[in-house]
Amino acid sequence: MRYIAAALLACLMPALSGCNAVISDRPFFAPDPSAPTLRNGVWRSVKADCRFDERKPVERWPDCADWAVIRDGEALSYVATTAEQRAPKRWETGRYVVAPGDPLILQQSCASGEGVKPLYCYSGARIMARDASGRVTHVEVWDVSCGPLAEGGRVTTAPWPGLSIKEDNCSPDSADAIRGAAKRTLELTGNDMPPTQMRWVREDYR
Repeated sequence: MRYIAAALLACLMPALSGCNAVISDRPFFAPDPSAPTLRNGVWRSVKADCRFDERKPVERWPDCADWAVIRDGEALSYVATTAEQRAPKRWETGRYVVAPGDPLILQQSCASGEGVKPLYCYSGARIMARDASGRVTHVEVWDVSCGPLAEGGRVTTAPWPGLSIKEDNCSPDSADAIRGAAKRTLELTGNDMPPTQMRWVREDYR
């Protein structure tokens, strides 16, 4: 589930496989005051085969527990500095935007750093629960794909409307194209690849 390129929503967004994903070189969505607000604090993915004591500090959670700290439009992730399992870890951050509509769209910057070309990745989302103040505490999310993928293929040969294939991924020509692809992705893969459940755990990461 982790797609960490400059510390992105390791928790809120399922990992993009690196193929058949809708990716843009400019943002199509801007912060909207009418958009739902994700409650600040620790969020984690819900996995039936990953059980542990959530009361422990997140640094002591098992590797199966994907999580991030949400803070006013920013996601903080505690990630390894290399691909090695026991590599030193550090805090990294990534910005995200919740775009209202049906479905909701989560836009995140998926590449950053000095000299790195900005890129933006997208997921569809549905609200499953809110707290008493109306802040979102449970969402289900899914990657927005380019179109139906043939067995063994890396990118679709039949991109959905408004998407143009670029190498192993695709580029949208509008916000509507992204939202349309999000709907079609869920319709196509909803049974075989159900959305990932993401849940707020607590305010303080410790």
